Amino acid sequence: MEVNKSIFRENDIRGIYPEQLNEFTIGEIGKAIAIKCKKENIGSISVGRDGRLSGESLLSSFCDSLINSGINVTNIGMVTSPMLYFEAKTNKTKSGIIITGSHNPKNHNGLKMVVNDRPVSGIEILSLIENMESEPSSKGELRNKDIKEKYLDEVVNSISIRNPSNYKVVIDC
Repeated sequence: MEVNKSIFRENDIRGIYPEQLNEFTIGEIGKAIAIKCKKENIGSISVGRDGRLSGESLLSSFCDSLINSGINVTNIGMVTSPMLYFEAKTNKTKSGIIITGSHNPKNHNGLKMVVNDRPVSGIEILSLIENMESEPSSKGELRNKDIKEKYLDEVVNSISIRNPSNYKVVIDC
């Protein structure tokens, strides 16, 4: 099987599931990200996903690939992109990846990536895949982490309203 090059973009990776982005492709992406992490002395990374139906399977394959490539993975589960970015900013390695189709149709999915506090382009990952050589490595470890309370506390504690009676709140579910 071959990786579809059209899914690798300047700011992210996006494709139609399962034709362009699937469990094989995301496994190759995981290997490339592991290479990037090792080059930057990053030994662990946080990962999450949005609520798309393909997300659970893609996240599982992605985690397996990173772990088999020697990267420790913290799975924060189903979260929003801002929650993943919060986790990446507050973890030791300043690294995180979310599997998300963002605003695209429901049969699309993709990845947004931050490694070492810097965004990673899809084009860089494609270059790593095209030049990848298999290297033996020890296995990484997987741990699960629930960040929801920590994230909500941070959001609530960062808001300061001087006169709450002057505000109206509207919620669009």
